[in-house]
Amino acid sequence: HFTLAADDWSCSPQRVEIDTNDAFYASISALETPIPRFEGHHDYLCDSSLQDTQTWAYCLPISAQLDEDDCSGADRLDLLKPQSPQPRCQASILHLLLVDVYKELRHAGGEPALLFGTLLGAVRDEGLIPYTEDADLGFQLQDDPMPIVRRRLRAKGYHVFVDNIWRVCVAPTHPLASQLYDPELAAPIDRCTGPYLDLYHMTPDLKLPGFWTVERTQRRNASIPEAKIRPYSQVKINGVEFDTVADPVDFLLEEYGASYLKPTQIGKWN
Repeated sequence: HFTLAADDWSCSPQRVEIDTNDAFYASISALETPIPRFEGHHDYLCDSSLQDTQTWAYCLPISAQLDEDDCSGADRLDLLKPQSPQPRCQASILHLLLVDVYKELRHAGGEPALLFGTLLGAVRDEGLIPYTEDADLGFQLQDDPMPIVRRRLRAKGYHVFVDNIWRVCVAPTHPLASQLYDPELAAPIDRCTGPYLDLYHMTPDLKLPGFWTVERTQRRNASIPEAKIRPYSQVKINGVEFDTVADPVDFLLEEYGASYLKPTQIGKWN
């Protein structure tokens, strides 16, 4: 469902219903942000049926800044502030994605855990790395949570799709879409351009009892002792606790090496 303008050259998507029982989304509702209008080569974004068939093509085109100084400590609450001349911080949008996807995975029994660059940011600075393209969450598959998670995240205004792994981005239907949308960007967006969130399966190793595997891990040994995965430990992002693997130091050492706390170049630790 979408609305066409009188000249048929532009359209607006059907925005999702805002859950005002959630304090953050109640604040979004109070902003009374307009529904975005898509023109020209972006008008396909009004077609919500694309969420069933498209991958990156249904992600909202967003420009965001990755400045380490300006975006240190970025938070989704920053998205409620009046728009400045500069683009929003990438990390603010990633925090938005992280909080909502983590919440829905927990609700569905997916037992989410911070991994990779998102865990690295939490350990280093208790925040998201300002110059990273994406956020990273692991989840468990004993009872596949993704059908429930996909449905509930769609209802919040996210696009959930598979491109080798499960991924999540902001959809045109999101309540903050008009605040984030950049009409000057090419559409559809290029593959693996942010902001987006990656999801990784975490499963017991069926061939090696007492060990687990994590999708896309770069470890020397693909199998990880269960004691280094469970029970979960906790780290903080922006003052809020999130679950992660039992031994986050070992995980980061195996993924990034002994210098993981001090990256040698921007972009290496995403």
